[in-house]
Amino acid sequence: MKKQYETYIYKIDNNDIIYMVSDNWQKFADENNGLDNTSSRNVIGRPLWDFVSGPETTHLYQTVLKAVRDRKRKVKLLFRCDSPGTRRYLQLIVFPIENNCIEFWSQIIKTESRGSVDLLRNGIERSNDMIKMCSMCKKIEIQENVWEEIEPAINRLKLLEMEHPPKISHGLCTCCFNAIMHKVENIN
Repeated sequence: MKKQYETYIYKIDNNDIIYMVSDNWQKFADENNGLDNTSSRNVIGRPLWDFVSGPETTHLYQTVLKAVRDRKRKVKLLFRCDSPGTRRYLQLIVFPIENNCIEFWSQIIKTESRGSVDLLRNGIERSNDMIKMCSMCKKIEIQENVWEEIEPAINRLKLLEMEHPPKISHGLCTCCFNAIMHKVENIN
């Protein structure tokens, strides 16, 4: 029998301010070492954009929200939300609701355990070096427009040899960007 995963819901108003999160939001944040600024009490009343990293990802979400609002249709996107010891594959469903508001459903569709990846831990000391991670698939850019899964990228970039792991910036790999833009362009 297939495991049923929970759905995490949040809503934004027509100014992109988060005004509702589901009751299970805090539990998920706690179980995944969420930072205090992602707790349910600290999310309500803040702009969605406070939680979107990087100009490419911001542009992508702005494009998705505009298409959903203009066409009054939902869109489904696949993405990953990994923790140090787990790969999580999710589906994000973005719905138009009344008064140009938007409802988001994040549904975990599959998880995979793995050895802990320190690079993904919160609250650790980091060097001033930066690496770019795709906001959607979690691959790391190892050279311009060349993206690899986290574990091989760590080896290729010799990140384990560093005293402190680098900071992570977020962007979008070409594959994810093109796939999502194709979905947005074909909302009907």
